[in-house]
Amino acid sequence: MMSETTARADAVWTFYVDTATSPELSGVGSYADEFELEDGRWRLSRRVISRG
Repeated sequence: MMSETTARADAVWTFYVDTATSPELSGVGSYADEFELEDGRWRLSRRVISRG
């Protein structure tokens, strides 16, 4: 459960190679991040990286 001092964010990424000549998709995946508010600043507390 998220609260006033915790947050969650999800992101999807793609990675391409040979972008100057013939771009080709090389990988895809996602990040599932959790943050905690500590001393007035948000800090990354957990990251789960999924490929595929």
